[in-house]
Amino acid sequence: MKITRLSISPYQNTDFSEKEKVALSNFEKNGLPGEILITNTLTDISAIDPKQIKLIIHPNSGYDNFPVDFVQKADFPIVIGNEIRAQAVCEYILFCLFKRFGEFPNQNIWDRKLKNRFLLKEKNILIIGQGHIGKLLKTSLQGLVKEIFAVDPFVEEAAKSLDEVPLKNCDVVILCASLNPTSYHLVNQEFLEKLPNNFTLINPARGDLIDQEDLLKYLKINPSSFAFLDVFNEEPNKMEFSGITNLFTTSHIAGVFENLDDNIIDFERKVLHDFIHRPLEFSQIYKNSILKNRIKDNFLV
Repeated sequence: MKITRLSISPYQNTDFSEKEKVALSNFEKNGLPGEILITNTLTDISAIDPKQIKLIIHPNSGYDNFPVDFVQKADFPIVIGNEIRAQAVCEYILFCLFKRFGEFPNQNIWDRKLKNRFLLKEKNILIIGQGHIGKLLKTSLQGLVKEIFAVDPFVEEAAKSLDEVPLKNCDVVILCASLNPTSYHLVNQEFLEKLPNNFTLINPARGDLIDQEDLLKYLKINPSSFAFLDVFNEEPNKMEFSGITNLFTTSHIAGVFENLDDNIIDFERKVLHDFIHRPLEFSQIYKNSILKNRIKDNFLV
């Protein structure tokens, strides 16, 4: 049997396919217990015939292209790669925070007058989502900010609902949630009106967590508010937001970094090694990464 890569992301280097093929070739030479697929968020999952599949490796953080019924019926593991990009996305969020509250000028003369610098310890932060990225971010911000509110209806140690959070006191809202029926357009006009009018919103997760039209209207009316968007309702986005000066946009790059290709290949090699050589322990090793374990209330979280 063989390893089949179904789609390549546009941000990957031109030599990625060949590097991946070479790196995984030894697994094919030594024999595999069935067909193994490697997918990404561009893969049309509905076109996959699951009959001969023994494993799917999905080395991406987003997995909303997987239909719930496909995951439920699959009698093989689907392993997702949240850990690959978690550090990069967390650092992207930190960059946004520091840019918003403490960007420094390049000084050519001695001048100690500094305007527009605010300390994070004065800010209350709301993190929506407590998966790999949300938990890492919460740990990173502990001790730097005034207070952190973490919301995730599916994580025991987090608040279950936004109703439990004093939104009027939240200076910064950071979206780290997956996209599902409970989170679709979570940020809309009603939500925005509950926040202080000088709030900061950061979204490196999924575009459809936000009703983009509602947000853009709000930003125009409330110039003291600010948003950092790395993802959009439609992608690729044309990036045309004329007249909105309180908006910072990037093109879905929060999880992209210099050695990403190598990290993806290393993750795939580790999963394949464990699948072949540690079959009895595999489900426990990848407990938090097997997609079927993320089905709650008949949808993926």
